[in-house]
Amino acid sequence: MTRRPLLKTALTLAFLVLVLPAARADEVVSDEWALMKMAGGEVGYIHTVTAKVDDPSGPLFRTDVESRIKMKRLGTAIQIDQASSTFEREDGRLVRATSRTTFSQQETTTEVTFVNGKAKIVTKILGTARETEVDCPADALGPWRLFQISKEKGLAPGTAYEMTTFASELSSAAVTSVKVVGPEEVELLDGTKATLTKVETTIDVMPIVSTAWVDADGRPMKSLTPVSGLEIETYFTTRERALAAMETGTELSPDVFAKTLVIANEYVPFARRADSALLRVSPRVKGGKVEIHADNRQEIVSREKDGSAVVRLKRLDPPEGTAGTFPIVNPPASLADSLAANAMIQSDEPEIVSTAKGAIGEGRDAWFAAQALEKFVYRAVTEKGMDVAFASALEVCRNRAGDCSEHAVFLTALLRAIGIPSRVVMGVEYVGGIWGGHAWSEAYVGGDWYALDGTLGYGSVDALHLSMSKLTMKEGSFGKEFAGLLQTLGNIEIEVLSIEYGGREIAIAENAPKVEGDRYVNRLWGFALTKPEGFDLEPTRPSARIGFEVLEIEGKNSAGKSCQIEVHLVDTPSVLNWTEILERGGSRKPVETVEATVDGRPARVATYRSGERESRVAFVVAGDLLAVFEMDRVEGEADENRFHELLRSVDFDVESRSN
Repeated sequence: MTRRPLLKTALTLAFLVLVLPAARADEVVSDEWALMKMAGGEVGYIHTVTAKVDDPSGPLFRTDVESRIKMKRLGTAIQIDQASSTFEREDGRLVRATSRTTFSQQETTTEVTFVNGKAKIVTKILGTARETEVDCPADALGPWRLFQISKEKGLAPGTAYEMTTFASELSSAAVTSVKVVGPEEVELLDGTKATLTKVETTIDVMPIVSTAWVDADGRPMKSLTPVSGLEIETYFTTRERALAAMETGTELSPDVFAKTLVIANEYVPFARRADSALLRVSPRVKGGKVEIHADNRQEIVSREKDGSAVVRLKRLDPPEGTAGTFPIVNPPASLADSLAANAMIQSDEPEIVSTAKGAIGEGRDAWFAAQALEKFVYRAVTEKGMDVAFASALEVCRNRAGDCSEHAVFLTALLRAIGIPSRVVMGVEYVGGIWGGHAWSEAYVGGDWYALDGTLGYGSVDALHLSMSKLTMKEGSFGKEFAGLLQTLGNIEIEVLSIEYGGREIAIAENAPKVEGDRYVNRLWGFALTKPEGFDLEPTRPSARIGFEVLEIEGKNSAGKSCQIEVHLVDTPSVLNWTEILERGGSRKPVETVEATVDGRPARVATYRSGERESRVAFVVAGDLLAVFEMDRVEGEADENRFHELLRSVDFDVESRSN
């Protein structure tokens, strides 16, 4: 009952509606095990125990849920452990709930007390407790009573009803709609088939429909929940079989987040420096609809009959003379939550306050200070990886680790610490041939909101950040918004029609890379080269992974061995550091580096060795373009000459065609 295991929130709610068998007083009501699968692989289990217990206030039903999930997150192994308990009276009225979640060795505990139509939530992170209070409807019921209602309603086809509970993961009441479809044959975990009753469950705070196939006692033998292109399955099973799902090792788990990626129509040039972009966002399913909002940097140009939307995005900086002051003076009441500390944005913690003040130095105005803090976060979070998710700002301040969500909450907290209203933005960002879920920040400066991205550190947000929701984090949770984002990602396609960069509008389709005889021409990036004799040009296309390789040049080296030259094109980093560029990946160091020029641009040609195998890599900075050329097998002077012949053929002055 905390913010982190969001992929299974809907699944758990739907599971608890149906899983509990009839009780006998003063005995354990149930002890149920379910094995969980994602992306076709076994990832963990859910263990649910319900008992009638004594309490000073009277007998209660206690439902304990323990879950363990292991998976890969874009190649990085992660594990989420959760234990929660919900206490309710015999009529289903909620009394209290507790939870403990461990994600990448970071622990969060939550206690919820239900009193007089309110849910008082106390979240403890790193020993610091934060309290918030939200509304909880009087008809919100616990999992035991939800099951009893399901039993009373029965399994007759066409039966439909609604029930209300409280989803602590989302800090919100949740209306669960149940519809009994009828008998259907389904394959179970052991490969056998059985005719069971199909039941569909919808939870209003998450746009997800979960399907369960239940036996005559209402026990779900199998369930299926689609989330962002993923199919999350659970199977009723034994304790031994459920625990076996954790024994294969996290490294063998499926990469579930790869399913959430939207593959781009082309490798988009100068993404981090695009001033404007025109996109077509389309539903994957016929008859679907795209939900996108408009704001000061995001315009809905048109909505098409097929449900798609054409969107114009732009980079936005404060106009001259409106850079604002800080701390903000007499802020309107509407900004209160964007200035306040909470369980995720601990902007009043002394560590955060002192860090923010130290990072801005002698800040001249609010926008200068905001940009300084963005650059600080970009540099300060040194352990950039996918093995941390949704850590709080204080955790990031101490551990300096995480991905985009950690950068966003940290930057948002630092901004609030110096009196600049700020919030977290969730949406999608283009990078390396894909669109993926991303989080960044917005700062309120001089009367308007302006976007900053601590993950990138460019001083403002480019036109390839598509916003979906904006959060003050008042409830201390990404829950509903993250779930909605995941579902959106699984149901849209994004086509970049054009971008504006350097005062020019570049049409994407008209400038798509081409092979013209022995020459590769990429007008998107303004780049061309001629292949070495005996080699073949093989342009690459975006795929379901982040990548910047636009071209492979295949052939044989002077020893007759297969040889490949790869060409990667990417924006130069916001902080150009030759040492970091040469030590790509953090562990690979060149044995030799030579300064050079390629088509008049500054370059470094590096030699790398792995055992007896030697490769040659040229890094070239052509304005805002970083071009990387790597020949993987150099075994003599002839190969060296061939590599430099390729470099001499490079032209960085190819003009693009405008719309």
